[in-house]
Amino acid sequence: MSLCDVGLIGLAVMGENLAKNFASNNFQVAVYNRTGEVTKQFIAKNSSLSKRLVPCFDLKEFVVQLKTPRKIIIMVKAGEAVDKVIDGLLPYLEKEDIIIDGGNSFYRDTNRRFKFLLDKSLHYVGMGVSGGEKGALLGPSLMPGGSQTVILQILPMLQKVAAKKPSPCVYYMGSEGAGHFVKMVHNGIEYAEMQIIAEVYDLFRKIYNYDNEKIASIFQEFQISDLNSYLLGITINILKRKDEKSGEFLVDLIVDEAQGKGTGKWTIMESMEYGTPVPSIYGAYSARNISAQGDLRKQISTIYNKKIIPKIPSENLFDIVKDAMRASKILSYTQGLNLIAEASRVNEWKTNLSDVISSWRDGCIIRCAMLDQMITALSQNSNLLLTKEFSGKLKDVIIPLKQTLFLGLESGVATPAMSGACWYLEYFSKTNMPTNLIQAQRDYFGAHTYRRIDQDGVFHTIWE
Repeated sequence: MSLCDVGLIGLAVMGENLAKNFASNNFQVAVYNRTGEVTKQFIAKNSSLSKRLVPCFDLKEFVVQLKTPRKIIIMVKAGEAVDKVIDGLLPYLEKEDIIIDGGNSFYRDTNRRFKFLLDKSLHYVGMGVSGGEKGALLGPSLMPGGSQTVILQILPMLQKVAAKKPSPCVYYMGSEGAGHFVKMVHNGIEYAEMQIIAEVYDLFRKIYNYDNEKIASIFQEFQISDLNSYLLGITINILKRKDEKSGEFLVDLIVDEAQGKGTGKWTIMESMEYGTPVPSIYGAYSARNISAQGDLRKQISTIYNKKIIPKIPSENLFDIVKDAMRASKILSYTQGLNLIAEASRVNEWKTNLSDVISSWRDGCIIRCAMLDQMITALSQNSNLLLTKEFSGKLKDVIIPLKQTLFLGLESGVATPAMSGACWYLEYFSKTNMPTNLIQAQRDYFGAHTYRRIDQDGVFHTIWE
């Protein structure tokens, strides 16, 4: 048997489907899982691909099966597990071999591993992979970061397995941990997008008493516009789905507690590190954290819960809410892209935002119709708020966004992601913010000084 083109370690859902993707694209693939029985089961249930899948049961055997320079994709849980795999591989690797981490590793860990392996003349690529299990199988969005020379070397291989609308959705994200940073922010935007849709759903069901079919039909109308997205599409399917046993809508039977895997939290932490706010993402993350405290919410609701007064729909209600979603969507992407741009500047990654958006056009969870417009707009300015295309859109939809927020406030429906989007634009579009008072307060209690609008220099006042 000829040597394998690529090796893949970790046969959980994403790793399994990515291995099948490579094999389906005529690559010879060596596969290894820490638990040998998992490897055996994987091979047994994929007999149609058996000629291109080579099972391995120890790391030495796995490495020996690969062509040099070896290309090894790790699909294991982020953190210590990745380091253990690397440590296990090191005795068998040779100079110029390439390790590709396709998990959701924290980019600072990727930076560390990149430097550690480079000292050993080995290459480390931190690659964001988006698209869920279906995307991994049929074509994901891939966001590799590391040495540009190395990524150009593996790019033809990645292009064959990536989503292809309209061209392969895999672009170089920048050096060291840039790929994992971009994937982290992708997931943060995903948090915000999901929360925005959930907030509109909540407004319709609680204020207007619309049932799931009615909301699905409204979202279907939204879907044939520039709001078209993968997440809105799956929401329509979710709202229509009924439980086979009870006949009730399945979504109504699901406990209202949402979970996450950490990337949303990392996005917020890093936004603070880089001084680049992401309030929509923070609102979405906070909503999930509150949702997880189900028992506490039940206790509090008995004290504070009040009957929501239904509102009579106005003739243009749907247009107002649709515009509010449009504004929130644009602003959540803007927040994420601005965070990527700032991290790239600080770390000298040279990340190209148009390539970031291009890698998201298909295969990934946040793919949507607006992305092509964003690519065009980013050629004008790296901040969507300063582009002709999106500044014009936002001017048209900011009032409907505020109207929708008022509707939620009046009726007791929380809208943290949309509210975060609104104040993000409000603060960035103001030249006379109240932070002059905050700086005065800081000078008052901590002698932190301040600058004046009428004089040059730095000042301190004894305020009492």
